[in-house]
Amino acid sequence: MNLKRNYKILLIFIYILIFSLPVYASVFRSYGNEHLDLTGGPGGSVFGQLWGLYHGGSDNVRYNPLELKTDFDHNLFLFHSILYNQLLSASTGAYSFPLFADKRAGLMISRISVDQIHDTRSALLDWGMDGIPGTGDEGEGNGILDPGEHLNYDEVTYHNSGITTLSLGTELQDIYGFRTGLTVNGIYMNLIAENGFGLSFDLHAYRSGKHVKSIYAIRQLPFAVTAFTDGSVQMFTPYLEASWVYTLGLGPFSFMPGLTARLLPGYERNEGFNLGKAGNLSLRPALLLDYHSNLRVGTSYDERNSLSVFTQLILKPLTLEYAFRMHSHTILGNSHLVAISFNPAFLLEENGW
Repeated sequence: MNLKRNYKILLIFIYILIFSLPVYASVFRSYGNEHLDLTGGPGGSVFGQLWGLYHGGSDNVRYNPLELKTDFDHNLFLFHSILYNQLLSASTGAYSFPLFADKRAGLMISRISVDQIHDTRSALLDWGMDGIPGTGDEGEGNGILDPGEHLNYDEVTYHNSGITTLSLGTELQDIYGFRTGLTVNGIYMNLIAENGFGLSFDLHAYRSGKHVKSIYAIRQLPFAVTAFTDGSVQMFTPYLEASWVYTLGLGPFSFMPGLTARLLPGYERNEGFNLGKAGNLSLRPALLLDYHSNLRVGTSYDERNSLSVFTQLILKPLTLEYAFRMHSHTILGNSHLVAISFNPAFLLEENGW
């Protein structure tokens, strides 16, 4: 009976999403808040939402806020990486804490940024094609670097542009055998010329069985919105993600194959499967191997990366994570991602504080 109810709830979610496709497709944008995929840490970067089924920890704020507790109470998560051939930096900090007697909450702050961006707007010697000021020849004063014009490099300035996100995730209540949770994302964009402020909500439904774990998320509910200081507003369509993990134990080893399916309504993309008016469906299979709950090694497949490898070492004082990603476009290079999790109270006690 419970299985039938769970199945009906999932179908209702899917039907609501599909029948709203014409409205979303005509008003909304398809690419929104994908920068969040870069700031989830090594595990989140390689496995995506599956990482919320593979482990418990503070970095699950966006993947699975129902599993924020970790072994040895490693509640503080810190992550940093240089991505895309050292063009982009990503940093994240997360912390989970008891909210009520039987529920936890997690707070995550992350930022991606591009530094040392050249700004030549004040450095242009806009004297026209003859290079002589005041002659009024072609190109003079038009604000464009024309042939014959030069830059005053002493007037070149440098800026950084980035996106900062503050996320709060927590558990709600049990519904028909599922534990439900909510993630709220507040976003600040610094685009040099303009700033933007965004907000989005993600709803999660999680179930853990003896061998199979599953999580379903409707992201960007009812839509994600970003308002800019120039008065423009961008809205992004909600989408559905579903992930499943099966655990097979063999002595000290555990084998955990998993799969994530993402349905983006109303749009076509150059990856995954385009389903016409139903939108785009992408699949991400993965495999994680666990030894004695201390050492983990895994990989996943997605069309944006030729190779993604993850490893995790869990010790009593701390947890170390590392991921290597080889982008499918060689010009974007390889990425090395490193993270550490630990219990601040444990370190203070060990040092006698």
